Amino acid sequence: MANFEYTRGCVKITFDQLPQLQPQIIETNNLSWWQHFINARTPRKYILIQDWCISVSGISAKLDGTIVVTKGTEIDGASIPFPWFVAFITFGILRPMGILLTASIPHDYAFIHGKLNYKQEGSEQLQQRVVQRHEVDYLFYQIVKEVNQAPIPAAISWLAVRLGWYWIKYNGKYRNGRFPLLITSLLALALTGTLFLT
Repeated sequence: MANFEYTRGCVKITFDQLPQLQPQIIETNNLSWWQHFINARTPRKYILIQDWCISVSGISAKLDGTIVVTKGTEIDGASIPFPWFVAFITFGILRPMGILLTASIPHDYAFIHGKLNYKQEGSEQLQQRVVQRHEVDYLFYQIVKEVNQAPIPAAISWLAVRLGWYWIKYNGKYRNGRFPLLITSLLALALTGTLFLT
């Protein structure tokens, strides 16, 4: 029996333990005040110190199964630009190591490798599945929504990761995968509305 199990409708997400992470040191010795200031905004990176498994079902045939994020994977939690500001304006809901953490681990792994590892039943070998950017963004959304029972932060964070299509590399390449039509349309409408109001 999994220690953490979340089910709503046909979607089910389970994992046996929380991910074990080792924070990486941000060097601050012998720096000028300006370098200290610059370093203070550096996102902290973490290393997964043991394999972490998360099982998903009811999302899609391609994504369902037990995902294994391997030991040694470097993550930074949710890659939020200006995390202190975003955390402030969302009253601490959206922050790199908050409710987005469990979803960000397979998401970060896929962004580095362009694929996810899946455990095969009755075998120690891992099966690698190539996943597209929009697919892993949807997985991120589903995990945030189900694990935290937080559909609004899940939707906001999903829109943010889709917006990242413009400037964040996926599997070493910019702007690959499905074009983020919804978030681009929403931004265009917001900008158009702003121009009409001025």
